[in-house]
Amino acid sequence: MNRIRFILASLWQYRRVHLAVAAGVAVATAVITGALLVGDSVRGSLRDLVLERLGGINQLLIAEQPFRQQLANELGADETGPLLMIPGSLASSANGESRNATQLSIIGHTDDFWRFDRNLSPAPLKRNQAALSRSVAAELQVQVGDDVLLRTPTLDSMPADSVLGEKSDTVASRRLEVATILPDEGLARFSIRPSQQPPRKVFVPLATLQNLLDLPDQANAVALNETKIALVPKLEDFGVSVSTENTGTSRATAYLRLTAERLVLPSALGEAFAATFSDVEAQPAITYLANTIKLGERQIPYSTVTGIDSLAGIGPLLDEGNKPILVADDEIVLNDWAADDLGAKIGDTLTLTYYEPETTHGQLREAEPVTLKLRAIVPLHDAEGNNTTANDPKLTPDLPGVTDQRSISDWDLPFELVEEIRRVDEDYWDDYATTPKAFVSYQLAKQLWSSRWGTDSLLRVPVSAGLAVDQITTQLKPDPAEMGMTLLPIKEQGLAASRGTTAFEGLFLGFSFFLMASAVMLIALLFRLGVESRASELGVLATSGWNAALLRRTWLSEAIVVALVGAIVGVVAGIGYARLMIHGLSTWWVAATVTPFLSLHVVPTSLALGFGIGIVV
Repeated sequence: MNRIRFILASLWQYRRVHLAVAAGVAVATAVITGALLVGDSVRGSLRDLVLERLGGINQLLIAEQPFRQQLANELGADETGPLLMIPGSLASSANGESRNATQLSIIGHTDDFWRFDRNLSPAPLKRNQAALSRSVAAELQVQVGDDVLLRTPTLDSMPADSVLGEKSDTVASRRLEVATILPDEGLARFSIRPSQQPPRKVFVPLATLQNLLDLPDQANAVALNETKIALVPKLEDFGVSVSTENTGTSRATAYLRLTAERLVLPSALGEAFAATFSDVEAQPAITYLANTIKLGERQIPYSTVTGIDSLAGIGPLLDEGNKPILVADDEIVLNDWAADDLGAKIGDTLTLTYYEPETTHGQLREAEPVTLKLRAIVPLHDAEGNNTTANDPKLTPDLPGVTDQRSISDWDLPFELVEEIRRVDEDYWDDYATTPKAFVSYQLAKQLWSSRWGTDSLLRVPVSAGLAVDQITTQLKPDPAEMGMTLLPIKEQGLAASRGTTAFEGLFLGFSFFLMASAVMLIALLFRLGVESRASELGVLATSGWNAALLRRTWLSEAIVVALVGAIVGVVAGIGYARLMIHGLSTWWVAATVTPFLSLHVVPTSLALGFGIGIVV
């Protein structure tokens, strides 16, 4: 009998032991195969979710505040989709019962947005229509043709934690008709951040949302299909405007004024200006609202105070020889109206009270009062009755609801005016509006009124420096990222996140380690028992002339055949069962990993181990 026939005969003769060993090998192989497949399934599921929720969108331009809708057409991409993305809620009413859906994502879009999705192309929405994701429609129990009430907070240019920012949401509402109910797939799942939860989206025409929020021709995001674009926003996209002002009587007192809708200029703008126009001396100014200016028992309520270092020509603090008045950090300058009202004279000590520039959880905090020595008194009019450079309401940036009001009592502020408003204060507002009543040094103002959103209220540039408005608007190009405008490679980031930093295959192999170790121990035990049960056979073969090397090769050949059969069975079983479990469950990655892991590994392994032990016994 040759060795091959001997091996085949031995395999059949000791088939019970070999079957048990093969079962152990099959279990170990199935565990390894299942772990690798489940890990790959997790990675693939996450990748599919990214591709589904983004469609053809590769990049997303987002900004802290709305910008021109036209910017989307200036980016140089083949396909662009300007968006207004804000939070909101919906309410519906049927049969006398009201239902609400909160924590929704409201997306104002143009019809071009759906070009990013090759499979989902809903009919274009008309004015005051909405498309709801299926989960939202089910929550509200509405159908196509029903009405819903959209509520959304208005977009305030001032941060809520600023002293002038709104401390409670101002809500805008609009009744909309449900035109389409979208399936929970494709771009109906569109979001910046991945989520396996059913989408809570409401899609409305961009023009409708712009009208509701009073943001004509504006957006706060742009979806793009290309990775390389030309992002060259204009100053107005950052809420920055440039104007020419002149409170004096000659060209020497004229200046260019840079202001921001947020009342403070980002520090990046001043740095960009200095780098672009390095030969021009710009004058930053910080204007703040003081609660009181006090001298003894007398006080002036709610006065604008400007921190500025004066320049020749534009001042605003000039002496009789038209030279700048230098103010130390412990000094203050009053205009003649404020000095007369307080009965102040040079050398007096004045006290300023004011709110801290940043609130804590919406709560105003009054800062420690500041005491300053009166350095000078500047007139509001010269000898001919003309305005001086100190008589300049444009030293205060425009604040809707305040600077455009006829009376101090009409100011629309996020806090109550607790100080008494006198008739003379209203008269000053009528005559001089927001003209500062007091001036301090720029460094002192920076120390007192800086915030994390910026420091300077405005930037002034003398016209005599040779610059024009057009030069500034076309040449001044601050870094968009530093100005709060970010271009996100959203698809690249999503795919990178789906790959993760953890190798899911290795993770699940680690979870399965104790099962594989048990299977290996079982294989070793069964093989050892099989060898010991054939000890008499080994003796007979040895006396028949088989040497140790030949015996070793014969036994190893049997083991290889058994292991190969077990491995093949294990791979097939692992693949089949893993595919059955993964495709039979939800696409949520938790369900597609934990449940198959437990089912594929724990249950079959326990059965196989019990079966193998039963055979041996």
